[in-house]
Amino acid sequence: MATFLGRSNHTLDDKGRLILPKRILDEVLPKDRIFTLTASPDGCLLLLEQKAWATVARAAEGVVLGTRRERAMRRIFLGHAETVQPDRSNRISIAEGLRQFAGFGDSKEVVLVGTGQSFEIWAKKRWDAALAAAISSYEFSDNDLVGSTAASQP
Repeated sequence: MATFLGRSNHTLDDKGRLILPKRILDEVLPKDRIFTLTASPDGCLLLLEQKAWATVARAAEGVVLGTRRERAMRRIFLGHAETVQPDRSNRISIAEGLRQFAGFGDSKEVVLVGTGQSFEIWAKKRWDAALAAAISSYEFSDNDLVGSTAASQP
């Protein structure tokens, strides 16, 4: 499975298309460059390669109705999901409904953030606010990254 890293600023074209950076395309074999683009509960979009999307889709399976939380998850992830494939210019088209969900509005500025198995696509203003909130409200520690439950040492 691909591992997506890094952050970069991009601009959508007038048709709502985004050029995928080389660092995304280099992680996926040309024959496997079919992605799923969907909504995230965080207010951004998620771009997942096929194997990662299969994991998300399996997690969303279950009882037909399920709990309120399960139904909400399916509405967000499955209800907004679209298959996208880069064209010859390495662009993907972001549907109007997804652009509205993510708050792109009239601004065409977006931020791509690699988060391991997916890429988040944020409206720049939302990204700036989300990052500032995360930094101001959380004390990061190396234990958060490696999963230790022991208290961190200064």
